[in-house]
Amino acid sequence: MAIRRIKINNFKSLRSVDITLNNISCLLGENGSGKSNFLKAVHYFYLNMTASNFQTNLHDKHNPYVEDMEITIWFDFKRIISIAKSHRSAHRIYNHEFKPFFRKILSMHKSIGDDNELISLTLTQRKREGIIWSLPYESRVILKNLFPVYFVNARHINLTNWDELWETIGDLGTLEIKDRPILKIKQALEECLGTQYKKIAGQLENELNTANLELDSFRPKLMFSHLYQLQLGGHSFRYRNEELDYYSDGLNSYNYIKLLSRMVIQLSELRLKEPLIILDEPETGLHPRFLDDLSKTISQDIGFTGFLIATHSPRIIRNLLNIKDDKSTLYHIQLKDQYTSIGQMKGFTDNREIQTFTEQEASFYFAKAILFVEGVTELELFSNTELINLFPKMKDIDIFPFSGNSVRLKSIHPAEKNISIPYLILTDMDKIMQFEPTSNHFSPCNDTPFLNPLKNVLAHKKEMFYYSNRKIQTYGKRKQIEGLMRNCEYYPDPHWGTIESPYFHKLRNSIKEYCILHHVFPVSTTVEGLLINSNNYSYVWEYICHSEKNPQKLNDLNTIFNYSEKPSYKTTILRMLYGGKADHNLTNRQRYGESKSPKFEPAKEIYEKISKYSYGKTSGWVTTFLNYVFLNVINKASGNEREQLFKAIFPELYNLISIMIKLKKD
Repeated sequence: MAIRRIKINNFKSLRSVDITLNNISCLLGENGSGKSNFLKAVHYFYLNMTASNFQTNLHDKHNPYVEDMEITIWFDFKRIISIAKSHRSAHRIYNHEFKPFFRKILSMHKSIGDDNELISLTLTQRKREGIIWSLPYESRVILKNLFPVYFVNARHINLTNWDELWETIGDLGTLEIKDRPILKIKQALEECLGTQYKKIAGQLENELNTANLELDSFRPKLMFSHLYQLQLGGHSFRYRNEELDYYSDGLNSYNYIKLLSRMVIQLSELRLKEPLIILDEPETGLHPRFLDDLSKTISQDIGFTGFLIATHSPRIIRNLLNIKDDKSTLYHIQLKDQYTSIGQMKGFTDNREIQTFTEQEASFYFAKAILFVEGVTELELFSNTELINLFPKMKDIDIFPFSGNSVRLKSIHPAEKNISIPYLILTDMDKIMQFEPTSNHFSPCNDTPFLNPLKNVLAHKKEMFYYSNRKIQTYGKRKQIEGLMRNCEYYPDPHWGTIESPYFHKLRNSIKEYCILHHVFPVSTTVEGLLINSNNYSYVWEYICHSEKNPQKLNDLNTIFNYSEKPSYKTTILRMLYGGKADHNLTNRQRYGESKSPKFEPAKEIYEKISKYSYGKTSGWVTTFLNYVFLNVINKASGNEREQLFKAIFPELYNLISIMIKLKKD
């Protein structure tokens, strides 16, 4: 792989991008992010290396003061210089011929190469002026010959006429022939085809001379293209004895890309060339099985050929990430403030990531924003049609349920993979802090750092170097949280687990503020607490009365609900009925040991009925409850009043949605 690095300044949306290529390099990102502009820049560079194909309107349009557009490519001469030196040694020791080409290579590297045996070539184009190259024409010819680039835009392949393949064959198959090769070929044809052929050719030549007409001489590439067609016995391609238009577009596209790739790989092995194949959206029209096979083609035994791929295919991304030996590099592209940014993604550091990584996970690399949730209840919540109708910008946010699996989360986590995708992790408060009944203190949970910012030692070290408000919001807030945990004792209601202390509410709010700065949103209790709170418990009870068809069950639930008039009690009981927890986030086993229930008889009876009548997390209640509230309360308002009413009924959920939408804007 000889094109080692590409740097582009002020080319359309590419204000300043710089990437280092691997054997296989992949550009991924949503539509309009700048992938095509990057490929166009490389194409424009190669179009002008040995010919004039000047174009205007390529500069940065958003900054009228920018005059220069620059594209620089670094070529790795390591292998070629090694071969040239070997030929020079053979010449000195054994008096073998030392070809002028190798002399040029060594001279060129000596004058313009660096210590790493890299040679850089820069195209500079000023507005309304021509192109300036950093190296002379002769050097550019050598570079283009040694390091050819073949562009394949899958959307523009002529699927039933593959004539362009002969150009590639002619380019790679051109041989160095001395002593008037055309004359030798003529003589060989005349000897092979006989006197009649010689007479016909002579007559044609006479007619052209009589008409004062001349034929342009064959360019070597074109000549060899025709010679290989003659050698192979034809020009047009057929597949399994049928014309190409007999087959589907997908099959023809697959066969075209695979054939071109294999030809370039194999022929470059026979020649002193190190090509780069650029595939733009190769997945277009291809069946998943073809994508898998194509991925194998471009990842196995590719020799000195490199691949640069721009794709929207999660399946290709999954396949490339499974390539071993660090042969592939993924670059995530994002458009922000009208400019393209490119970041190199981190690979897998845990074998479990590779084993659990699927096409579904890979699809999230193309998201505009991601909300990570723990399970199906959250997924059901954020898929609710009424909720999306009220907050339509939520449609731009992809929901990823990681089911408590930190390995799955890590395989997509933008900070872990160095991806510039806005994200937020929704988690329960019991993943952030835990209550110690013996000491009446709260302490941080021992969870993974990217799930619990209170345990993220690396983030804590960075906070020490922040200034002003940023340090107060992070380091200062964390120290406040530690003080509230260490110095304050909290006494939950012995039966219902509610905590009325103002210090508890301050602790919980401080934790939320701190965690949000680290892209984590801890709900006050569990996800059930987002939907059932002290502002709306009366609506929850109305919903139960409306939907519950069992009279005995409803009567028992009514007894439980009206046992106490305290809003905190009613809220807690209803949460538990749907699988939620009390303020201290303890289960009954954690609170009461193996007995699982309190000794206080009324409380014991209530918990037994809750256990008996529990609706469960996955009973579908989230959808039916939300729909009930929208139908009977929120949708009866109009305009902005609907959003304000939602905010009053679901304050914490509204806060979460607001942060999600703001995150997307940022």
